[in-house]
Amino acid sequence: AYVDVSACSGCHVCIGLCPFGALSFDADTNTAVVNEVLCKGCGVCVAACPSGARQQHLFTDEQILAELKGVLEGA
Repeated sequence: AYVDVSACSGCHVCIGLCPFGALSFDADTNTAVVNEVLCKGCGVCVAACPSGARQQHLFTDEQILAELKGVLEGA
């Protein structure tokens, strides 16, 4: 996962939810920071982020919606 620092409000919601302890807070930038070594890509922080600043590598909202659209159109 990664953080779009321009959109991060510094709310700390994602930090408390990370089951792997991969998130911390940078007081200088007032944003969440991902330790990519600890991050397992579970997506909990991405789903919980109220500002949409959290994104998953290779699983952006647009990509997931496009996959769902393809599945639903093929059904």
